[in-house]
Amino acid sequence: MKPAEFAASSPTSNLFSSALQHTVFNAALNALFRLSTFILNAWVLRHVTKSVLGQAAQLTLLYSTVTFFAREPFRKACVSAPSTQSQLRSLIDLLWLAPWFGLAWSVVLIPLWSLSLPTMEVCLYAGSAMVELLTEPLQILLQIHLVMGRRVAAEGWAQLARCVFVGVGVTLSHSPDWSIRVYSVGQLIYGCVLLAVMWAGARRMIRPGAEGGERRLAGLLGVPLVSPNLLRLPWHFARSALTVGSASSIETASLDSNSEPLDPAQTALVRSFLGQCAVKQLLTEGEKYVLTFTNLLSLAEQGLLDSVSNLGSLAARLLFQPVEEGAYHFFGKSLRRGQSPEQQDPDRVTLAGIYLRGALRLVSLIGWSVALFSVPYSTQLLHLYSGATLSEGEGPNLLRLFSCYVLLLAWNGVSEAFMFATMSRVEVDSHNRRLVGYSVAFLATAVAATTAIRRIGPALFGVGEELACAGFVLANCVNIGLRAASSLVFAGRYVRGKDDVDGVVRWLLPCRQVRLVMIGAFVVTCYSNLAFTGDHRPSSQLCHLTMGANAFLLVVTACLAFESDLSTLASQLPAINRLKSSVIGRHANRLLLAVHSLAAVGLLLCLLLRSFSSKF
Repeated sequence: MKPAEFAASSPTSNLFSSALQHTVFNAALNALFRLSTFILNAWVLRHVTKSVLGQAAQLTLLYSTVTFFAREPFRKACVSAPSTQSQLRSLIDLLWLAPWFGLAWSVVLIPLWSLSLPTMEVCLYAGSAMVELLTEPLQILLQIHLVMGRRVAAEGWAQLARCVFVGVGVTLSHSPDWSIRVYSVGQLIYGCVLLAVMWAGARRMIRPGAEGGERRLAGLLGVPLVSPNLLRLPWHFARSALTVGSASSIETASLDSNSEPLDPAQTALVRSFLGQCAVKQLLTEGEKYVLTFTNLLSLAEQGLLDSVSNLGSLAARLLFQPVEEGAYHFFGKSLRRGQSPEQQDPDRVTLAGIYLRGALRLVSLIGWSVALFSVPYSTQLLHLYSGATLSEGEGPNLLRLFSCYVLLLAWNGVSEAFMFATMSRVEVDSHNRRLVGYSVAFLATAVAATTAIRRIGPALFGVGEELACAGFVLANCVNIGLRAASSLVFAGRYVRGKDDVDGVVRWLLPCRQVRLVMIGAFVVTCYSNLAFTGDHRPSSQLCHLTMGANAFLLVVTACLAFESDLSTLASQLPAINRLKSSVIGRHANRLLLAVHSLAAVGLLLCLLLRSFSSKF
């Protein structure tokens, strides 16, 4: 049976379709808000120095550290909806540990960051993290029930409010000290808006007669969303950590809701993921910790690295993150954690393999496209984003290198989501030990590559010392490459039932027809970049951009025409099926031809305009 036919006829196809719909909805809404913040950030970067960007990057690291360690273990451990009221109350009690975790981490980390940064700004960023963590129990409950639109909307409005405040503030400020204060207050505004929007919508969403996707929240009626044991939760968690020891005792532990509000099994899983999250954070943000507490890079170089990283990871935040979240919750609901494929429902394992292969192919194609077009268009993108602040110097070369990291991120995200959704507690602990070795490789590569580029780069390759921060990008590539290899091997063995490296690699590569189109697009756009390099006339830059638009349309058309895995995923979306049966769907080929024709005509007009302007 073909994958599309199987997905349509499987009893779990509703879950398949629901996960896809929420992934698409999240990606679309996320892109809408990110576009507005992209424009505002572009304005901000024209009014601050690289040193201010470096300080903001260190403060953002404090914020992300507190929030990540306080909430990520709960997001990983709590993926299944509780089946009884007692389990729901126990889950809510467990989720309210997240703010307590955040408070503990803030107390530990504020003195460390205050050694090199103003104490007021450090406290404002830590306070923003604490305010945001007050929404975490509700956010996780919405994720469990696949009602994620509220969270995406709340984050979008909060991000928009922050960017508007920072944009106005840095425009009116006249010194770097005031600029970094504006950044800090803007981050606190983000947390307050997020808190207000999330909890203001909670009563409307959890009510009798709720419609649409909010019907899934009917089970929360009559259950207090704020834990009645809030002040006693740290004591219960500490006691559970001391009394629950072996894996066997965890599996056989039962919940006595009158004496112990926390489920011992879930509490132990949270502790396991806490260790895994610690290593994962070190691997993901390890270079920022090294930069914050060492002198390998100056503040200006740190600002360059952070700004280029933010721009380069835009695809990851816009597209990869919603796909990964949707995949994690789909795998968590369709497969039982800790059980081998032979112990699972064969239909669910097959459907999980279809979803995994299609999601990997989707993010891989996006990653390959980012890597392809970053080479000829990095300079133009950075100039559009920040003006001369980033586009002059080594910024474009750093962005080109970062595109390789984005491709590796695409491979790692979905496969790691599958691995963490199906691993047992023992396997999670074993994987944590593997990650320790990856972190050592990352730190060694970062220090060695940065030092080597700073010392021999200018003499051998003619690059500026500013490109020394590329050493951290290379270290991240090593780190994420090792993680991707590990998770892909696990996923391939689970789904395919054997160590078939060639089969897994084929999931990551475009089909032959798409590869040929991508190679042709790469050659044409690189030639265009060389032809128009140094020519800063608007007509020349417009020709180069129009050439890229034509190449991008060809790549997208080839993916839609030849990638069957994308068609399998798309067939599970009701909106796509309705579109196919509409007038637009019946005349899709003609519309696509018209778009290509318009793009080609635009390119010809740009070339004529450039030729005409060169005569005067």
